[in-house]
Formats: sequence, C-alpha cells, structure tokens
Amino acid sequence: LTPAAYLQVLPVNLISFKATKQNSAARLTWSTKSEQNNANFNVLRAGDDRVFKKIGQINGAGNSSDAKTYNFTDFQPLSGNNYYQLTQTDFDGKTKEIGEVQLLNFDNSKASLTILNGNQSVKALLVTSKTANAKVALHGVSGNLIYQSAVSLSSGVNQIELPVNLTNGLYIL
Repeated sequence: LTPAAYLQVLPVNLISFKATKQNSAARLTWSTKSEQNNANFNVLRAGDDRVFKKIGQINGAGNSSDAKTYNFTDFQPLSGNNYYQLTQTDFDGKTKEIGEVQLLNFDNSKASLTILNGNQSVKALLVTSKTANAKVALHGVSGNLIYQSAVSLSSGVNQIELPVNLTNGLYIL
C-alpha cells in the first residue's frame, strides 16, 4: 500500500458542538470547518436511560470548504437530564457520531404555564414533572366557558394548541 492509501478524509471537520438552555428549551449549535459528501446531521436525545432517539434532522452543506454554523432547538426537553448527541450521514448512507455528548438538566418539578397567542389559535406551553391526563379549559373573565378539551401530558414541556380566535381581553386558562 502506498502512503496515500492510509489517508482517510473525514466527511465533516467539526469545530464545536454545544448545548445551552434557552428558557425552557435546549438550543444546540454546531460549526464545521469543512464538509465532504455530507447529506445531513441528526440530533439525538436521551434521558437517564441513555437510549438515544432522533429528535431532529438538519441538511448538511454537501461539499464545502467554508465554515458553516448550524442550530436546532428542542422545545420539549425531558424533565431532568437531557443528553444530546450529534451524528452525521454521508450521501452513501453511512452515519457517524461526531462531537462530544452534551448534558443539560431541566428541573421541571414546578409546573409552569406560558401562553402564546396566535392569529387563529392560542398556544400554551405547560411544564410539568408528571405524565398525566388533564383537562384544559379556557374561560372568559366573567367565567363563561369558551373551550374545553382533554389532553395527555408528558413529563417536561408540553405544547397545547386551542383552536380559538380571541379578541383582546382577559382570559383564564
């Protein structure tokens, strides 16, 4: 074998992979120095069981000698430890783990509720430490029932969407 036969070009030259908290979400960012035949990146998450499951996919740059920066936000992290792993998949389907596993802890022992009002719906982010069935009810300030529904909540951040169009005012959820 010639010395060139021992050279192996890595498909992605990773500069960094970091996970940071952003309110009740996990923000993952990574940068590459160069990419060769890079189809995509997969973002995986695991709890304390360390069983990683794919939660997102971001397209790669294919072939690039320029630095690139990527990001992904996990809006529904698990309650407790969240381990994040990054893998890279070539155009030929080969997948490799890249970067070091990142750890974030979300202490969701206290329930919290955040309301995001949209044009055609109301979205709520409910953080809870338990998995449970619950009832969501939206009332006007005078107590009149506007909307009600049963929901299944999981431990961590839950996004609930209420298909209602509200006018400006005070409401109780």
